[in-house]
Amino acid sequence: MLHANGSSLDGKERIYFNNELVSEKRNIARVGEHVFEANGSVYQVVFTVDSILTGAIQCAFYKNDTKRKVYSCRYKKGKTINLGSLGVVFLLNLVYAFLKRVYALPHQFDYGIWAASFLFIFLTRRKGRFEIEELPIAHASDNISTLPSNRINE
Repeated sequence: MLHANGSSLDGKERIYFNNELVSEKRNIARVGEHVFEANGSVYQVVFTVDSILTGAIQCAFYKNDTKRKVYSCRYKKGKTINLGSLGVVFLLNLVYAFLKRVYALPHQFDYGIWAASFLFIFLTRRKGRFEIEELPIAHASDNISTLPSNRINE
């Protein structure tokens, strides 16, 4: 079983084969390549950054110079403001404004109400998620002959 792990925070890429670490590199380039040999076959894993701004990457797996699998990973952004929670905050602020006028509440409460409103909106937003999909092999963005190397260095 082949398992690839890459971190966009520190650039560390790790490749596991049968739950054993076989390759580890720190990479800040747009293309990262890992080549290793196991069970009499040469394996290659290539990370390709499609977009630095969106964080979209492709991960291609090769066995004996033949592309076997290609995966795409991207972050799908969620909605930052949920209209339902915005409506609740608006109504609660109207109630607070009414109570403040009727009972002459001090202005110091305003800051707490505003902070609670922003916190409520922040906590009820729709968060994004990572989507991983398997791409057709013909869709891959790279060609094995254009990569820097595809052989194990002795």
